[in-house]
Amino acid sequence: MMPKTLLSRTAFTISSLLLIFVLLASSVIFYYIMTPMARQSASHLAALVSLSAQTWVELPPETRQDFESELKKQHHISLHSQKQDFKPLSVNTPFFRYFKEEVQHLLGRGVEVLEELDPEFWIWVKVPIASRTLYIGFSHNIIGPNPSLVLFILIGAGAILVIISSLFLVSYLVQPINNLLIATRQLGQGISPDPIAETGPREFIHLTRSFNTMNTQVQELLQNRTVLLAGISHDLRTPIARIHLSLAMLNDQHDQSLIQGIENDLQDINQLIQRTLDFSKSLDITTQQYQTIEINSYLRKYVQSHPHSSLITFMPENKDYPIYLSPDVLERILNNLLENALNYSQNQTVEIQIHCDPDEYRIYVLDQGSGIPDDKLNTVFQPFYRLEVSRNTETGGSGLGLAIVQQLCQAHGWKIQLTNRKKQGIRAILILPV
Repeated sequence: MMPKTLLSRTAFTISSLLLIFVLLASSVIFYYIMTPMARQSASHLAALVSLSAQTWVELPPETRQDFESELKKQHHISLHSQKQDFKPLSVNTPFFRYFKEEVQHLLGRGVEVLEELDPEFWIWVKVPIASRTLYIGFSHNIIGPNPSLVLFILIGAGAILVIISSLFLVSYLVQPINNLLIATRQLGQGISPDPIAETGPREFIHLTRSFNTMNTQVQELLQNRTVLLAGISHDLRTPIARIHLSLAMLNDQHDQSLIQGIENDLQDINQLIQRTLDFSKSLDITTQQYQTIEINSYLRKYVQSHPHSSLITFMPENKDYPIYLSPDVLERILNNLLENALNYSQNQTVEIQIHCDPDEYRIYVLDQGSGIPDDKLNTVFQPFYRLEVSRNTETGGSGLGLAIVQQLCQAHGWKIQLTNRKKQGIRAILILPV
Protein backbone atom coordinates (compact mmCIF):
# COMPACT_ATOMS: atom_id res chain seq x y z
CA MET A 1 0.00 0.00 0.00
CA MET A 2 1.25 3.49 -0.86
CA PRO A 3 2.60 5.53 2.09
CA LYS A 4 0.00 8.07 3.15
CA THR A 5 2.60 10.80 3.46
CA LEU A 6 3.67 10.64 -0.19
CA LEU A 7 0.14 10.13 -1.49
CA SER A 8 -1.36 12.91 0.64
CA ARG A 9 1.47 15.33 -0.08
CA THR A 10 1.25 14.74 -3.81
CA ALA A 11 -2.52 15.13 -3.82
CA PHE A 12 -2.30 18.25 -1.62
CA THR A 13 0.34 19.85 -3.84
CA ILE A 14 -1.54 19.17 -7.06
CA SER A 15 -4.86 20.26 -5.55
CA SER A 16 -3.31 23.46 -4.21
CA LEU A 17 -1.79 24.37 -7.56
CA LEU A 18 -5.02 23.67 -9.42
CA LEU A 19 -7.09 25.53 -6.83
CA ILE A 20 -4.81 28.58 -7.09
CA PHE A 21 -5.18 28.46 -10.86
CA VAL A 22 -8.97 28.19 -10.60
CA LEU A 23 -9.14 31.12 -8.15
CA LEU A 24 -6.94 33.29 -10.35
CA ALA A 25 -8.94 32.38 -13.45
CA SER A 26 -12.21 33.04 -11.62
CA SER A 27 -10.94 36.41 -10.40
CA VAL A 28 -9.88 37.41 -13.90
CA ILE A 29 -13.22 36.33 -15.38
CA PHE A 30 -15.11 38.07 -12.59
CA TYR A 31 -13.18 41.34 -12.82
CA TYR A 32 -12.66 41.68 -16.56
CA ILE A 33 -15.75 39.95 -17.97
CA MET A 34 -18.61 39.51 -15.51
CA THR A 35 -18.29 42.87 -13.72
CA PRO A 36 -18.33 44.95 -16.94
CA MET A 37 -21.26 42.88 -18.21
CA ALA A 38 -23.18 43.41 -14.96
CA ARG A 39 -22.40 47.13 -15.00
CA GLN A 40 -23.56 47.44 -18.60
CA SER A 41 -26.75 45.47 -17.92
CA ALA A 42 -27.49 47.61 -14.84
CA SER A 43 -26.87 50.76 -16.89
CA HIS A 44 -29.35 49.69 -19.59
CA LEU A 45 -32.01 48.79 -17.05
CA ALA A 46 -31.44 52.03 -15.14
CA ALA A 47 -31.79 54.03 -18.40
CA LEU A 48 -35.09 52.28 -19.14
CA VAL A 49 -36.41 52.97 -15.61
CA SER A 50 -35.39 56.64 -15.63
CA LEU A 51 -36.75 57.15 -19.15
CA SER A 52 -40.04 55.54 -18.16
CA ALA A 53 -40.38 57.84 -15.12
CA GLN A 54 -39.60 60.99 -17.12
CA THR A 55 -41.91 59.98 -19.98
CA TRP A 56 -44.80 59.20 -17.61
CA VAL A 57 -44.51 62.62 -15.97
CA GLU A 58 -44.45 64.44 -19.32
CA LEU A 59 -47.46 62.55 -20.81
CA PRO A 60 -50.99 63.91 -20.55
CA PRO A 61 -52.92 62.24 -17.70
CA GLU A 62 -55.37 60.57 -20.10
CA THR A 63 -52.55 58.71 -21.95
CA ARG A 64 -50.61 57.53 -18.92
CA GLN A 65 -52.64 54.36 -18.44
CA ASP A 66 -52.00 53.30 -22.03
CA PHE A 67 -48.31 54.02 -21.52
CA GLU A 68 -48.24 51.85 -18.37
CA SER A 69 -49.90 48.97 -20.26
CA GLU A 70 -47.53 49.28 -23.19
CA LEU A 71 -44.53 49.48 -20.86
CA LYS A 72 -45.52 46.28 -19.09
CA LYS A 73 -46.31 44.51 -22.35
CA GLN A 74 -43.15 45.46 -24.21
CA HIS A 75 -40.56 45.72 -21.45
CA HIS A 76 -42.09 43.75 -18.51
CA ILE A 77 -41.92 46.85 -16.31
CA SER A 78 -44.74 47.95 -14.01
CA LEU A 79 -45.36 51.58 -13.04
CA HIS A 80 -47.59 52.78 -10.20
CA SER A 81 -48.24 56.32 -9.05
CA GLN A 82 -50.01 55.35 -5.85
CA LYS A 83 -48.23 54.60 -2.59
CA GLN A 84 -47.22 50.96 -2.28
CA ASP A 85 -46.15 48.95 0.79
CA PHE A 86 -42.85 47.37 -0.22
CA LYS A 87 -39.95 46.13 1.90
CA PRO A 88 -36.38 47.44 1.69
CA LEU A 89 -34.19 45.38 -0.63
CA SER A 90 -32.56 42.53 1.30
CA VAL A 91 -30.17 41.51 -1.50
CA ASN A 92 -27.00 43.55 -1.77
CA THR A 93 -25.22 42.41 -4.91
CA PRO A 94 -22.91 44.40 -7.22
CA PHE A 95 -25.64 44.54 -9.84
CA PHE A 96 -28.11 46.39 -7.58
CA ARG A 97 -25.40 48.77 -6.40
CA TYR A 98 -24.54 49.61 -10.00
CA PHE A 99 -28.23 49.88 -10.86
CA LYS A 100 -29.06 52.29 -8.00
CA GLU A 101 -26.02 54.48 -8.71
CA GLU A 102 -26.94 54.74 -12.39
CA VAL A 103 -30.61 55.58 -11.74
CA GLN A 104 -29.63 58.33 -9.30
CA HIS A 105 -27.13 59.67 -11.79
CA LEU A 106 -29.66 59.79 -14.62
CA LEU A 107 -32.48 61.31 -12.55
CA GLY A 108 -30.26 63.59 -10.54
CA ARG A 109 -31.91 62.65 -7.24
CA GLY A 110 -31.84 59.90 -4.63
CA VAL A 111 -33.99 56.80 -5.05
CA GLU A 112 -34.84 53.75 -2.95
CA VAL A 113 -34.68 50.19 -4.19
CA LEU A 114 -37.37 47.97 -2.66
CA GLU A 115 -38.57 44.41 -3.07
CA GLU A 116 -41.79 42.40 -3.22
CA LEU A 117 -41.85 38.64 -2.69
CA ASP A 118 -45.49 37.89 -3.48
CA PRO A 119 -46.28 36.24 -5.84
CA GLU A 120 -42.69 36.37 -7.17
CA PHE A 121 -39.52 38.28 -6.51
CA TRP A 122 -39.97 41.82 -7.90
CA ILE A 123 -37.64 44.79 -7.62
CA TRP A 124 -39.20 48.23 -7.18
CA VAL A 125 -37.60 51.64 -7.49
CA LYS A 126 -39.18 54.48 -5.48
CA VAL A 127 -38.61 57.59 -7.65
CA PRO A 128 -39.52 61.08 -6.39
CA ILE A 129 -40.11 63.18 -9.52
CA ALA A 130 -42.11 66.34 -10.30
CA SER A 131 -43.69 66.49 -6.85
CA ARG A 132 -44.85 62.94 -7.37
CA THR A 133 -43.59 59.55 -6.21
CA LEU A 134 -43.55 56.77 -8.75
CA TYR A 135 -42.98 53.07 -8.13
CA ILE A 136 -41.32 51.34 -11.08
CA GLY A 137 -40.86 47.59 -10.78
CA PHE A 138 -39.50 44.68 -12.76
CA SER A 139 -39.15 40.95 -12.16
CA HIS A 140 -35.88 39.64 -10.85
CA ASN A 141 -35.88 37.16 -13.74
CA ILE A 142 -35.15 39.84 -16.37
CA ILE A 143 -31.89 40.88 -14.70
CA GLY A 144 -28.81 40.14 -16.75
CA PRO A 145 -25.67 38.42 -15.47
CA ASN A 146 -25.23 38.10 -11.71
CA PRO A 147 -21.47 38.31 -10.94
CA SER A 148 -21.80 36.75 -7.49
CA LEU A 149 -23.73 33.78 -8.83
CA VAL A 150 -21.33 33.38 -11.73
CA LEU A 151 -18.35 33.53 -9.38
CA PHE A 152 -19.94 30.89 -7.15
CA ILE A 153 -20.57 28.65 -10.17
CA LEU A 154 -17.01 29.16 -11.38
CA ILE A 155 -15.52 28.25 -8.01
CA GLY A 156 -17.81 25.24 -7.64
CA ALA A 157 -16.99 23.99 -11.12
CA GLY A 158 -13.33 24.67 -10.44
CA ALA A 159 -13.45 22.66 -7.22
CA ILE A 160 -14.95 19.71 -9.07
CA LEU A 161 -12.28 20.07 -11.74
CA VAL A 162 -9.59 20.19 -9.06
CA ILE A 163 -10.84 16.97 -7.44
CA ILE A 164 -11.10 15.08 -10.72
CA SER A 165 -7.75 16.34 -11.99
CA SER A 166 -6.03 15.62 -8.69
CA LEU A 167 -7.31 12.06 -8.60
CA PHE A 168 -6.16 11.50 -12.17
CA LEU A 169 -2.75 13.11 -11.73
CA VAL A 170 -2.11 11.43 -8.37
CA SER A 171 -2.99 8.07 -9.87
CA TYR A 172 -0.79 8.79 -12.88
CA LEU A 173 2.17 9.92 -10.79
CA VAL A 174 1.93 7.74 -7.70
CA GLN A 175 0.80 4.39 -9.12
CA PRO A 176 4.24 3.57 -10.58
CA ILE A 177 5.82 4.35 -7.20
CA ASN A 178 3.21 2.20 -5.48
CA ASN A 179 3.99 -0.70 -7.81
CA LEU A 180 7.69 -0.22 -7.15
CA LEU A 181 7.10 -0.16 -3.40
CA ILE A 182 5.16 -3.44 -3.48
CA ALA A 183 7.83 -5.10 -5.62
CA THR A 184 10.60 -3.82 -3.32
CA ARG A 185 8.86 -5.27 -0.26
CA GLN A 186 8.47 -8.61 -2.00
CA LEU A 187 12.12 -8.63 -2.98
CA GLY A 188 13.10 -7.79 0.60
CA GLN A 189 11.07 -10.76 1.85
CA GLY A 190 12.79 -13.15 -0.54
CA ILE A 191 9.86 -13.33 -3.00
CA SER A 192 10.69 -12.87 -6.66
CA PRO A 193 8.33 -10.11 -7.87
CA ASP A 194 6.95 -10.04 -11.38
CA PRO A 195 8.44 -7.39 -13.70
CA ILE A 196 6.82 -4.01 -13.16
CA ALA A 197 5.01 -2.38 -16.08
CA GLU A 198 7.17 0.48 -17.37
CA THR A 199 4.53 3.21 -17.45
CA GLY A 200 4.17 6.75 -16.19
CA PRO A 201 6.48 9.74 -16.54
CA ARG A 202 9.83 9.26 -18.24
CA GLU A 203 11.78 9.35 -14.94
CA PHE A 204 9.54 6.64 -13.48
CA ILE A 205 10.02 4.50 -16.59
CA HIS A 206 13.80 4.71 -16.20
CA LEU A 207 13.52 3.92 -12.47
CA THR A 208 11.22 0.94 -13.09
CA ARG A 209 13.45 -0.37 -15.85
CA SER A 210 16.47 -0.18 -13.56
CA PHE A 211 14.58 -2.03 -10.81
CA ASN A 212 13.49 -4.77 -13.20
CA THR A 213 17.09 -5.20 -14.31
CA MET A 214 18.31 -5.29 -10.72
CA ASN A 215 15.60 -7.80 -9.77
CA THR A 216 16.67 -10.10 -12.59
CA GLN A 217 20.31 -9.87 -11.54
CA VAL A 218 19.47 -10.55 -7.88
CA GLN A 219 17.43 -13.64 -8.77
CA GLU A 220 20.22 -14.92 -10.99
CA LEU A 221 22.73 -14.29 -8.20
CA LEU A 222 20.61 -16.18 -5.67
CA GLN A 223 20.15 -19.08 -8.05
CA ASN A 224 23.87 -19.19 -8.82
CA ARG A 225 24.67 -19.07 -5.10
CA THR A 226 22.36 -22.00 -4.38
CA VAL A 227 23.81 -24.02 -7.25
CA LEU A 228 27.35 -23.15 -6.17
CA LEU A 229 26.77 -24.15 -2.55
CA ALA A 230 25.03 -27.35 -3.60
CA GLY A 231 27.96 -28.20 -5.85
CA ILE A 232 30.52 -27.46 -3.16
CA SER A 233 28.61 -29.53 -0.60
CA HIS A 234 28.44 -32.43 -3.03
CA ASP A 235 32.13 -32.20 -3.88
CA LEU A 236 33.08 -32.01 -0.20
CA ARG A 237 30.85 -34.83 0.98
CA THR A 238 32.29 -37.26 -1.56
CA PRO A 239 35.86 -37.20 -0.14
CA ILE A 240 34.44 -37.10 3.39
CA ALA A 241 32.55 -40.28 2.67
CA ARG A 242 35.76 -41.87 1.37
CA ILE A 243 37.60 -40.83 4.54
CA HIS A 244 34.80 -42.38 6.65
CA LEU A 245 35.15 -45.58 4.66
CA SER A 246 38.91 -45.60 5.06
CA LEU A 247 38.63 -45.09 8.82
CA ALA A 248 36.17 -47.94 9.07
CA MET A 249 38.64 -50.28 7.32
CA LEU A 250 41.44 -49.54 9.75
CA ASN A 251 42.13 -52.32 12.25
CA ASP A 252 42.37 -52.07 15.99
CA GLN A 253 46.16 -51.68 15.90
CA HIS A 254 45.88 -48.00 15.06
CA ASP A 255 45.38 -45.25 17.61
CA GLN A 256 41.65 -45.33 18.33
CA SER A 257 41.63 -41.89 19.94
CA LEU A 258 43.12 -40.42 16.77
CA ILE A 259 40.53 -42.21 14.66
CA GLN A 260 37.73 -40.97 16.91
CA GLY A 261 39.09 -37.44 16.68
CA ILE A 262 39.05 -37.65 12.88
CA GLU A 263 35.48 -38.98 13.00
CA ASN A 264 34.43 -36.03 15.17
CA ASP A 265 36.08 -33.57 12.82
CA LEU A 266 34.32 -35.11 9.85
CA GLN A 267 31.02 -34.90 11.69
CA ASP A 268 31.65 -31.20 12.41
CA ILE A 269 32.43 -30.61 8.75
CA ASN A 270 29.19 -32.31 7.74
CA GLN A 271 27.23 -30.14 10.18
CA LEU A 272 28.94 -27.01 8.89
CA ILE A 273 28.06 -27.93 5.31
CA GLN A 274 24.42 -28.56 6.30
CA ARG A 275 24.19 -25.28 8.20
CA THR A 276 25.69 -23.40 5.26
CA LEU A 277 23.07 -24.91 2.96
CA ASP A 278 20.33 -24.04 5.45
CA PHE A 279 21.55 -20.46 5.57
CA SER A 280 21.54 -20.18 1.77
CA LYS A 281 17.91 -21.35 1.72
CA SER A 282 16.72 -19.20 4.62
CA LEU A 283 15.40 -16.49 2.28
CA ASP A 284 13.24 -18.88 0.28
CA ILE A 285 9.76 -18.59 1.84
CA THR A 286 7.76 -19.66 -1.20
CA THR A 287 7.63 -23.29 -0.06
CA GLN A 288 6.41 -22.56 3.47
CA GLN A 289 2.97 -23.70 4.60
CA TYR A 290 0.94 -21.14 6.57
CA GLN A 291 -1.86 -21.80 9.02
CA THR A 292 -3.58 -20.29 12.06
CA ILE A 293 -2.28 -21.63 15.36
CA GLU A 294 -2.99 -20.95 19.03
CA ILE A 295 0.33 -19.58 20.19
CA ASN A 296 0.08 -20.72 23.82
CA SER A 297 -0.86 -24.28 22.93
CA TYR A 298 1.81 -24.44 20.25
CA LEU A 299 4.61 -23.32 22.59
CA ARG A 300 3.46 -25.67 25.34
CA LYS A 301 3.55 -28.67 22.98
CA TYR A 302 6.85 -27.52 21.53
CA VAL A 303 8.51 -27.36 24.97
CA GLN A 304 7.07 -30.74 26.01
CA SER A 305 8.43 -32.42 22.88
CA HIS A 306 11.87 -30.78 23.02
CA PRO A 307 14.77 -33.19 23.75
CA HIS A 308 15.90 -30.95 26.64
CA SER A 309 12.42 -30.23 28.00
CA SER A 310 13.65 -30.85 31.55
CA LEU A 311 15.85 -27.75 31.26
CA ILE A 312 13.13 -25.54 29.76
CA THR A 313 10.48 -23.66 31.75
CA PHE A 314 7.47 -22.25 29.90
CA MET A 315 5.48 -19.29 31.27
CA PRO A 316 2.21 -19.10 29.25
CA GLU A 317 -0.34 -16.30 28.95
CA ASN A 318 -3.72 -16.55 30.65
CA LYS A 319 -5.48 -17.63 27.48
CA ASP A 320 -4.74 -18.75 23.93
CA TYR A 321 -4.25 -16.26 21.13
CA PRO A 322 -4.49 -17.12 17.43
CA ILE A 323 -1.88 -16.08 14.87
CA TYR A 324 -1.39 -16.86 11.17
CA LEU A 325 2.14 -18.00 10.33
CA SER A 326 4.35 -20.85 9.20
CA PRO A 327 4.83 -23.29 12.13
CA ASP A 328 7.95 -24.72 10.47
CA VAL A 329 9.64 -21.34 10.39
CA LEU A 330 8.70 -20.59 14.00
CA GLU A 331 10.01 -23.98 15.11
CA ARG A 332 13.29 -23.45 13.26
CA ILE A 333 13.80 -20.06 14.92
CA LEU A 334 12.99 -21.43 18.36
CA ASN A 335 15.37 -24.37 17.82
CA ASN A 336 18.26 -22.03 17.04
CA LEU A 337 17.49 -19.70 19.95
CA LEU A 338 17.15 -22.57 22.40
CA GLU A 339 20.31 -24.22 21.09
CA ASN A 340 22.30 -21.08 21.89
CA ALA A 341 20.55 -20.59 25.24
CA LEU A 342 21.15 -24.18 26.38
CA ASN A 343 24.75 -24.21 25.21
CA TYR A 344 25.69 -21.06 27.06
CA SER A 345 23.58 -21.68 30.18
CA GLN A 346 25.78 -24.65 31.11
CA ASN A 347 22.92 -27.00 32.05
CA GLN A 348 20.97 -24.31 33.88
CA THR A 349 17.28 -23.72 33.27
CA VAL A 350 16.20 -21.76 30.18
CA GLU A 351 12.90 -19.90 30.43
CA ILE A 352 10.40 -19.21 27.64
CA GLN A 353 7.82 -16.49 28.21
CA ILE A 354 5.09 -15.06 25.99
CA HIS A 355 3.37 -11.70 26.16
CA CYS A 356 0.41 -10.93 23.89
CA ASP A 357 -0.65 -7.41 22.90
CA PRO A 358 -3.37 -6.43 20.41
CA ASP A 359 -0.72 -5.50 17.82
CA GLU A 360 2.03 -8.05 18.42
CA TYR A 361 3.06 -11.18 20.29
CA ARG A 362 6.45 -11.33 22.04
CA ILE A 363 8.23 -14.59 22.76
CA TYR A 364 11.10 -14.32 25.27
CA VAL A 365 13.92 -16.86 25.52
CA LEU A 366 15.95 -16.17 28.67
CA ASP A 367 19.19 -17.97 29.43
CA GLN A 368 21.61 -17.78 32.38
CA GLY A 369 24.85 -17.61 30.46
CA SER A 370 27.66 -15.08 30.67
CA GLY A 371 25.96 -12.54 28.40
CA ILE A 372 27.19 -10.60 25.38
CA PRO A 373 29.04 -7.27 25.39
CA ASP A 374 26.62 -4.49 24.49
CA ASP A 375 28.63 -3.47 21.41
CA LYS A 376 28.35 -7.05 20.06
CA LEU A 377 24.60 -7.52 20.42
CA ASN A 378 24.03 -6.76 16.72
CA THR A 379 27.31 -8.19 15.46
CA VAL A 380 26.40 -11.74 16.53
CA PHE A 381 23.77 -11.84 13.76
CA GLN A 382 26.46 -11.74 11.09
CA PRO A 383 27.10 -15.07 9.33
CA PHE A 384 29.98 -17.13 10.77
CA TYR A 385 30.61 -14.60 13.54
CA ARG A 386 31.50 -16.16 16.93
CA LEU A 387 32.31 -14.57 20.26
CA GLU A 388 35.70 -15.77 21.38
CA VAL A 389 35.96 -14.31 24.89
CA SER A 390 32.59 -13.76 26.51
CA ARG A 391 31.05 -17.01 25.17
CA ASN A 392 32.19 -20.60 25.50
CA THR A 393 34.37 -21.26 22.46
CA GLU A 394 34.04 -25.01 22.86
CA THR A 395 30.30 -24.85 22.23
CA GLY A 396 30.29 -21.78 20.02
CA GLY A 397 28.80 -23.56 17.05
CA SER A 398 29.34 -22.50 13.45
CA GLY A 399 28.21 -18.91 13.83
CA LEU A 400 25.20 -19.39 11.54
CA GLY A 401 22.40 -20.01 14.04
CA LEU A 402 21.55 -16.38 14.79
CA ALA A 403 22.20 -15.36 11.17
CA ILE A 404 19.56 -17.85 10.03
CA VAL A 405 17.17 -16.54 12.72
CA GLN A 406 17.59 -12.97 11.51
CA GLN A 407 17.17 -13.93 7.84
CA LEU A 408 13.97 -15.84 8.59
CA CYS A 409 12.58 -12.96 10.68
CA GLN A 410 13.31 -10.42 7.95
CA ALA A 411 11.73 -12.64 5.30
CA HIS A 412 8.49 -12.96 7.32
CA GLY A 413 8.25 -9.41 8.66
CA TRP A 414 9.17 -10.46 12.21
CA LYS A 415 11.78 -8.94 14.52
CA ILE A 416 14.49 -10.44 16.69
CA GLN A 417 16.25 -8.55 19.48
CA LEU A 418 18.97 -9.46 21.96
CA THR A 419 19.42 -7.69 25.31
CA ASN A 420 21.48 -8.46 28.37
CA ARG A 421 19.58 -9.38 31.52
CA LYS A 422 20.27 -7.43 34.72
CA LYS A 423 21.94 -10.27 36.62
CA GLN A 424 23.31 -12.62 33.97
CA GLY A 425 22.38 -14.14 30.64
CA ILE A 426 20.71 -13.00 27.45
CA ARG A 427 17.10 -12.14 26.70
CA ALA A 428 16.17 -13.03 23.10
CA ILE A 429 12.91 -11.36 22.04
CA LEU A 430 11.00 -12.67 19.01
CA ILE A 431 8.33 -10.16 17.94
CA LEU A 432 5.46 -11.48 15.80
CA PRO A 433 3.10 -8.79 14.39
CA VAL A 434 -0.51 -9.91 14.63
